[in-house]
Amino acid sequence: MELPRQSLAAIKLPVPPLEEQQTIARFLDHKTAQIDALIAKKRALLDKLAEKRTALISHAVTNGLNPGAPMKDSGVAWLGEIPAHWEAKRLKFATDLINIKISADDSSLPYIGLEHIESWTGRKIDGEISNSEGLASSFSSGDVLFGKLRPYLAKVHLAEQDGLITSEALVIRSKKELHSKFLKFYMLSRDFIDIVDSSTYGSKMPRANWDFIGNLPVLLPDIKEQEAIANFLDFQTKQFDGQAQKINEAINRLNEYRAALITNAVTGKIDVRSL
Repeated sequence: MELPRQSLAAIKLPVPPLEEQQTIARFLDHKTAQIDALIAKKRALLDKLAEKRTALISHAVTNGLNPGAPMKDSGVAWLGEIPAHWEAKRLKFATDLINIKISADDSSLPYIGLEHIESWTGRKIDGEISNSEGLASSFSSGDVLFGKLRPYLAKVHLAEQDGLITSEALVIRSKKELHSKFLKFYMLSRDFIDIVDSSTYGSKMPRANWDFIGNLPVLLPDIKEQEAIANFLDFQTKQFDGQAQKINEAINRLNEYRAALITNAVTGKIDVRSL
């Protein structure tokens, strides 16, 4: 709704003397600069936490948890050395691509879009609702959902219930030799995302395709070791996420304080003439 010009012109503004206006402006310039600098430091800390989180995942799914394990050349340039007892297999031979299309209008299954998956964490974002137009892909609990549109965003999610997802995502189901949670973390690793992103086509809406992704290698420790790695990463990433949540809460409080400070200063609720 647009505010009528007459209503805007009728609003009365407090007008202190010019010298006091300048004092208030200098005070707010100084204080908001301090707050903004503190927020910038906290955002930089968030970036460092995200980098450490991604690096931890990438190392664990390609090197395992035993730093003393004998290593061998994987034969794949972007993977480098891997534990000697690990196997590598093309992804399409260790998984099944599920390509079941359902009209979302005719289904009671919950629908998620790529906007409901948080980049680089695999978490589902709650509270957002969207509707599918036309056909959507059906998935089951335990399937890994991989966003093929703009893969550099790293939209990877391990489904916890049956549902529907946009056709811009691949639905990948692990076979017995591959733990689905390990697969989720493997597909969230920086090297995997980067190599998939290098294959995209289309400049405005870059997409990856299964023909390329399915031919990429997936590493296969034995299933118990995969589960141990996945559980380790579950625990460690939750620690990172808890730290990030506290920092985000602090940033929100600083932004609220900034807004309140400006409001109180320009309305005379605080006297800054002596400050």
